[in-house]
Amino acid sequence: MIALRALIIDEMISIVLRTFFIGEKILIALRALFIGEKILIALRALFIGAYFFSNVWNFFLDSAKIDVIK
Repeated sequence: MIALRALIIDEMISIVLRTFFIGEKILIALRALFIGEKILIALRALFIGAYFFSNVWNFFLDSAKIDVIK
């Protein structure tokens, strides 16, 4: 009877530890998704900045062409 009780307690502890382990893996995955989302936001800002810089650069080049033509 004592051995059966010890086996049940051991199995319960094993289930709790396994649940914590799975929860930790889920937290690691969520943290990776969060970091990935931050990287995507940074890349989007970089592309928007590059697009803006390209437009400004083209504007100045077009202005220079107009000045040369005049």
